[in-house]
Order: sequence, then C-alpha cells, then structure tokens
Amino acid sequence: MGGAEIISYGTLYYCVAGVATEASRDLAVTEEWIFACFSFALFASAQVSLVAGRLMDRYGAGKTMRVASLAGGASLGLAAISWNAVVFAVALFGMQLASAFLFYEAAFVFLVQRDALHAKKQIALLTLIVGFSSTLFWPLTSLSLTLISWRQVCWIYGGCNVLLALPLIQLALGRPSVKRRDQNKVCGQQGPSSSKLSDFVLITVGFSLTTVVFSAFLG
Repeated sequence: MGGAEIISYGTLYYCVAGVATEASRDLAVTEEWIFACFSFALFASAQVSLVAGRLMDRYGAGKTMRVASLAGGASLGLAAISWNAVVFAVALFGMQLASAFLFYEAAFVFLVQRDALHAKKQIALLTLIVGFSSTLFWPLTSLSLTLISWRQVCWIYGGCNVLLALPLIQLALGRPSVKRRDQNKVCGQQGPSSSKLSDFVLITVGFSLTTVVFSAFLG
C-alpha cells in the first residue's frame, strides 16, 4: 500500500507543479492559469470527499481505490493528448477527483477495513513511507523533463498508475486480514467515546491545513 500511495501522490499531485511550465508554454496559457485550474480541482476533490467516504463504506476502500487508479491513469493520458488548455483542465479535475479515492484518507479506511486490530500501527507506518513521495517525484519529474516532453511524462505517469499502483493495491487487498469476530471484539472494547467529534474535527483541520501548505509550496 505504501508503494501505491507514493505513486499516486507523485503522479497525480506533485507532478502538476513539475510540468506546469512546459504545459503552459505548449498550451499557450500562463502558469497562473494552470495553477488556478489545479486549485479549483483540489476544491472539487474536497467536495466529493463525503461521497467518496460513503462509497468506500458501501463497496470497500480496496475496490474504490482500484477504480480510482484506472481513472487517475486515464486522466493523465488525457492530459498527455490535451489539444488545448480546456482539455488539460478537465484532465486536472479528473486527476484530483480520482485522488479523493486514493490518497491518505482512502488508504486509512482501507487499512481499518482490512485489519482493524493493527490499523493504528499500519497507518503510522504508511504516513512515514508516503512522505518519500515528494522526495522521489520532484527530482524524477525535473530529470525526466530534461530528457522527454511533458506529454511523455504524463503518459509514463499514467502507466505507473495502471501498471504499478493498481497491482500494488490488488496485492494489499489480497493479504489476509484478521477474523471478523476479532475486529468486532476490538470495536466492542473501544465502545462509544464522547471525544469522537473533537477527534474528527482535529483530524479534518489537520488535513485541511496540510493541503493548504502543500498547495502554497506548489504555487
């Protein structure tokens, strides 16, 4: 799961800043226009988070993540063949809408659904691993752009979602989980807590602030 998240963040999020200069020149728009579209795409992604959560609860985060990997790869492919700025903007929206079903929040739900007994430990480990995404993809994208065009980079990154991230998600989905009665036992031991609402608010604020900071860096 850590490998899939690194690829998802690197190809759907961090790569946008890397290709923005070349893409804006090729599509005859300003970099500010590219980042404005990216910002609106991030906002749209936030708006579908509630729907994403319901779908994960209903069908399982593993299934929705697999579909989102395909959608993310397809959106990167659309970006690669975009013949004008509007098509590129549509691709950006597709990438960020797919990310709502792929990034941290979806991965956390996946880990809890698969193995509630050890989810906390796995979530902490996943957070550390995915931090390497920017460390890997910032220089990788910059180096790639010195060798190939930004469109080819998008093609390669789209392929990474389908050929690498998707199988990794499937591999994680296929790992054995704890028995259902053990998960119910854990849930029963935890019981209702009056701090659930405050915890939810703190987590929401934390993720929101993190997104704002990263978006500022990208801009």
